[in-house]
Amino acid sequence: MLIRMKKTKLGSSNGMHVQMFEADKEYDVSDRLADIFINQMNVAEEVKPKKQLSKEEVDEDLIINKKRSPITYNKKIANKEEEENK
Repeated sequence: MLIRMKKTKLGSSNGMHVQMFEADKEYDVSDRLADIFINQMNVAEEVKPKKQLSKEEVDEDLIINKKRSPITYNKKIANKEEEENK
C-alpha cells in the first residue's frame, strides 16, 4: 500500500529489517505496516493511486502542452484543420 508519512518513524515491512520512514515522503509498504502507521499510530495517511491516463489522453496532453516535436505537433494541427474544413 502506498502511504505518505506525517511524522518520521522507524518501521519494518518484513519484520526483519528496520528502516527510517521520513515525514512528507511516500513509501510502498506492506498492508500490515500501513495499518499500524495509519490506524494505530496515526503517523501516516494512505495515498490514493493516481488515475492512469489512456493513450489518447496522454497524446492530447502532449499536444496541448506542446511537448511533442514541432513537426509532429504541426502535422496534428494541420490534420485537425483539414477535418474541420471538410
